Amino acid sequence: MARPIQKILLIRLSSIGDIVLCSPVVRSLRTCFPNAEIHFLTKKAFASLLQHDPAIDKLHLFAGDLSATIRDLRKENFDQVLDLHRSIRSRRIKLALRIPTASYQKDRWSILLYTKYRIGKLPGNHTVDRYAAALDKIGCQLDSKGLDFFLPDEARQLAKQNIAQHFSDAPVAVVLGGNFQTKRWPKEYFLELLNELKKPVLLLGGKAEIDDAKWIDERLEVQSLNAVAQYDLLLSSAMLERAEFVITHDTGLMHIATALGQTIFSIWGSTVPEIGFSPYKAKKSIIIENKELSCRPCSKLGHAKCPKGHFKCMMDIKPTQVLEAIRTNT
Repeated sequence: MARPIQKILLIRLSSIGDIVLCSPVVRSLRTCFPNAEIHFLTKKAFASLLQHDPAIDKLHLFAGDLSATIRDLRKENFDQVLDLHRSIRSRRIKLALRIPTASYQKDRWSILLYTKYRIGKLPGNHTVDRYAAALDKIGCQLDSKGLDFFLPDEARQLAKQNIAQHFSDAPVAVVLGGNFQTKRWPKEYFLELLNELKKPVLLLGGKAEIDDAKWIDERLEVQSLNAVAQYDLLLSSAMLERAEFVITHDTGLMHIATALGQTIFSIWGSTVPEIGFSPYKAKKSIIIENKELSCRPCSKLGHAKCPKGHFKCMMDIKPTQVLEAIRTNT
């Protein structure tokens, strides 16, 4: 007779958005196995995303030495692995542990064939629902709730202080990030939109957005705080939580904002929601995109520059269109 499942390892090594999208699986797994130990393996850089999740008993952090990570994992004597990454590294880990595994369907090839050659069609279902397929394999079901993101009290308190210090009213959070240029709306458009919106502005993003954030902040005619690359992820997220609403690209902070119950205005360029990364069960989600282009989507993740050279997927979304969407939905 098979040993009861008492200790489970989930694997998702990266990145911000993908890890946050795992939260319904973690929560549902806890409901399905209330007495089991749930462990989560991720990269060290993403530990803060998971360290406050009450459903996770232990984090294992991959810092570059896969052999050392495997040795540590073997000591745990897991009964089951859920692979929510499906990479070469996760495959090596599964082979080394030699225990039952359940993996999600990545749909990599169907997405590649469609984006590159327009063969077939996009998956259509959300990434969270694809993750849920791994749950099905061990007799569990995904619950009907949305995303989770857990913030410590100290981050929330500091965020409250920061917002009160810089703003008299709740600001609009603007997430400038996006791993690839074709996922980013032009900075000139952001400036026009925000000055016309006439609301206080909180700028958020990472190191890659420092120059754009500085350029925008220097020209804004409204109260603003440039917090791009100024705070850690937890504090940035806690400040995001205190915003009136969020304007964002298809990026990791979009999923965190969704988990925190924010109203989301997301601007999409070379990627499309049908690939599976739309705001999942958001409180309120308004997707703004150019649906008139046959070249969208041109990839799953984006490009450093537009393959066609015109960048119409973003250039044709004018500030007036986004402004109208905001005024209609707030």
